[in-house]
Amino acid sequence: MARKIANPWLRHGLLGVLATVGLLTAQTALGAIANTRHNLGTTNVTGTNSFDGTEAICVFCHTPHGADNSASVPLWNRVLSDPASYTTYASLGTSSLDGGVAPVGSVSIACLSCHDGTQAMNVMINAPGSGNYDPAGAALPGTWTGPAATATPVGSLNYATASIVNIGTDLSNDHPVGIQYGGGGATSAD
Repeated sequence: MARKIANPWLRHGLLGVLATVGLLTAQTALGAIANTRHNLGTTNVTGTNSFDGTEAICVFCHTPHGADNSASVPLWNRVLSDPASYTTYASLGTSSLDGGVAPVGSVSIACLSCHDGTQAMNVMINAPGSGNYDPAGAALPGTWTGPAATATPVGSLNYATASIVNIGTDLSNDHPVGIQYGGGGATSAD
């Protein structure tokens, strides 16, 4: 049985401390990407792609409501491709792999939802504001600046000067994904 804190001032003070710790933790996470290429909003200071449709940073990947429940990543706000739509090392027939190959897993497919170039980075399930939920994903209105403005589709990483030019869905010539590593107790396919 849980003990109840009898003193209301102590109870409210404790709740205030917990709320402050929660906000500071969230602010730390926000600060970790604010000055990186993953900040796609209007507050982007990296000189790469930015989008004038929102100041929000986290919304391009995460949402507090209406996330993709099939995704194994926290509160994912992007449409994930079918893992079977990717070609992996299984098609190479190489003898250098001694493990099996699994479909592209949750961590890799989450990254690929932007980095495969198949959809714009401002396509999300739950856009900022009220009434902007679309489980199929919809483009947030606004304008891209930087190289993404000339990409196809606009807002994707599919442009010639990208540090990672449109990876696409053929991953057989990229770093390993979907490899089931043997030994050492590792079981993840990401």
